[in-house]
Amino acid sequence: MNPDGFFLVGKVHKTFGTSGELLLILESDHLLKLKKKEPVFLLLQGKPVPFFIQEIRPKAKNQALAKFMDTEALQESISLLNAEIFLPNSRKPKSRKSAMLEYDLSGFSVIDETFGELGIVEGIIELPMQELLEINYNGKQILVPIVEGIILGIDARRKTINTEIPEGLLEL
Repeated sequence: MNPDGFFLVGKVHKTFGTSGELLLILESDHLLKLKKKEPVFLLLQGKPVPFFIQEIRPKAKNQALAKFMDTEALQESISLLNAEIFLPNSRKPKSRKSAMLEYDLSGFSVIDETFGELGIVEGIIELPMQELLEINYNGKQILVPIVEGIILGIDARRKTINTEIPEGLLEL
C-alpha cells in the first residue's frame, strides 16, 4: 500500500547488532541525502508514522544501516521489521522530463540549433514508453521525442522550445 502523498524509498529488512540499528533495503538514495531534521515515515499498521534518523550509512549496493531516534534497544527495533519507508511527495526530485512536461507546450515555437524555427507544437502524444511533440513542419506533421538529448531547453515566458533534432528525423 502506498499512502497518499508519499513515495516508497525503502524497507526495514532486519536488525543489526544489539543497539537498535537496522539494515534497510533502499529503493533509491533519497534516505542517504536526507537532512537530520526531516522525518521519514514507516508504514505501521497501515498508517504512516514519522521517525527521525539519528544515523545512517551506506552498507552495500541498495543497503544502508540506520539508527532511528528513540529506538535504543533491540526489542524496539524488532517492532519495525518489514516496515516500508516513505518520504512525502514534496521530497521527490523532479526529473528533467517531468519538468519539461510541467507546462502545456501546445502553441510553443520549436527552434532547432541546426534547422532554425521548425513550427508550432500542436499537441503532445503520450505513448507508454515516451512522449512526443506533435509539430506542423512545412505543412506536414513531425513527431519529436521529448528526451534530454533532443530537448535542450524550454522558455515558458517566451513560449519556445530549443531542440537539437537528429539528422534524418525531419525527412521521415
